[in-house]
Amino acid sequence: MKSKKIEINGIKITAFEDGSIQKPHFTEGLVRTFGTKRPDNYMVVKVGRKLFLVHRLIAEAFLNDWDCDLQIDHINGDSSFNSRHNLRMVTNQGNQLAFKRKKIGTSSIYRGVSWENGRNKWKMQIRKDGEHFTQRFESEFEAAKAYDEAAINLGFFKEALNF
Repeated sequence: MKSKKIEINGIKITAFEDGSIQKPHFTEGLVRTFGTKRPDNYMVVKVGRKLFLVHRLIAEAFLNDWDCDLQIDHINGDSSFNSRHNLRMVTNQGNQLAFKRKKIGTSSIYRGVSWENGRNKWKMQIRKDGEHFTQRFESEFEAAKAYDEAAINLGFFKEALNF
């Protein structure tokens, strides 16, 4: 497994491509950890009395296009899974076009699809750059296919699709 040494907050740590970090501990010597999960599901690790997001450390160590002005996207949508292969650098706009979880409590099993009571139809909705696109369908499946087609045309990443 690949590893790289980087200096964070004046302390040398080792980042591993599996998303773990090895750092010095004042009583236990070197400690390897994946960090601690915050309520928002991001993993953090304390280095020299300061908390750091683990995905940022892994990205800095392994991503060739590392740029602190860009955002780091978790390709599979799981912000606690920080493997090098699950991270990519994107713009804010690119991050909005990436994996989207289906909202909890919605009427459809598909992303971007909901039941519209007043019209008794399935509604597909998608947004990009302030523009809002809506279509209605008799079938939930047809609405989901239309969502995917619109997502592809708008440049969404494949991870944001239903199928």
